[in-house]
Amino acid sequence: MSATHKRLQGEFLSGIAIALLGAGAIALATTEHTLGTAARMGAGYMPTILGALLVLLGGLIAVRAWLSSPRSRAPDEAGFTLRAPLLMLGAVILFALLVDQLGIIVASLLTVITAAIGSREAKLKETLAMVLAFSVPLLFVQVLGLPLKVWPL
Repeated sequence: MSATHKRLQGEFLSGIAIALLGAGAIALATTEHTLGTAARMGAGYMPTILGALLVLLGGLIAVRAWLSSPRSRAPDEAGFTLRAPLLMLGAVILFALLVDQLGIIVASLLTVITAAIGSREAKLKETLAMVLAFSVPLLFVQVLGLPLKVWPL
């Protein structure tokens, strides 16, 4: 698989992910909050507008990548696996489940390592895991002042 084909495949999947994120924002905003009108905006108005923009931009990214990709190979020869997207999703879920019990440093470290396993080029990502694990608490706990548990103690 050529580098261009990999990049376009990544762009296509990223566009789909962005569009799905926007659709989720719209669904959450419209079911949990009132929309209101343009003159008297409700709590769900802005999230709905931003979600629609995400759906639009994600769709444009996916369509552009789809139209730019070479059609010479069959879909089963493209080499696409669900390994990377599933590990990325699993990493986010793992963080949500572990942050309260293990603290933000350990949860961040495990999340980045889990996400890095999904990539074939994980050497750089594994190195950055340590930097991320210690910078996340600095940002969220020290700078933003969020009451998050830093260590599992």
